Amino acid sequence: AVFFNKAKNFITTRPYLDGRRFENTDKAETKGLELTVSYDIDSLGLTPYASAAYIRRKTTDIIDVVQLFPSRTDRREVFTTSDTGTPPFGGRVGVRWNKDLTEAMTFRSDFFMEWAVKAKQTYFDSDYVYDVHGTGTPATYDHAFVTDVHEAWQTFNVALGMDWGQEKNWHASFAVRNIFDQAYSRAHNSPTNLDPGFNVTASIGYEF
Repeated sequence: AVFFNKAKNFITTRPYLDGRRFENTDKAETKGLELTVSYDIDSLGLTPYASAAYIRRKTTDIIDVVQLFPSRTDRREVFTTSDTGTPPFGGRVGVRWNKDLTEAMTFRSDFFMEWAVKAKQTYFDSDYVYDVHGTGTPATYDHAFVTDVHEAWQTFNVALGMDWGQEKNWHASFAVRNIFDQAYSRAHNSPTNLDPGFNVTASIGYEF
């Protein structure tokens, strides 16, 4: 799939102190490509698969310079960047194996890796102007621009499940994610706010 989108007053997230907050950017242009491939090996019950996405987002902000820096004579500054915190490439690759144990019971498994390349986010941080960060140093316009870097990452995961019953409407699942306990932060999280390390989830349910 190929996509292209232009938006005004685009809602994004930007770092704020130890977390993130929603902010509007004046304009955003997004384009990209998504690809998914899979192949069923019926004799083995295996389905190798892979998906990948390319995405490029450019944002434009109009900054009221005079309000922040009264000594400036130009009232507004237009700031455009493609460093929006969105990884240009990312995806998933894995193999699924399903097995009918009986007519009323099916075992499911999925062994997969998720990944994304490095992402950067550059933005104007007015908090530096008002010294919210407590640096004690008056900020200039140029020094109020901040760039956060999210390093490339990959996690290895396994998901197991069972469906049973006459209509196979009972479901149980068990998953182990980030098996090798990699320290990483997905884009649009704070780089210092890490995603979960090694973790296990389980669930059981009935479908009416």
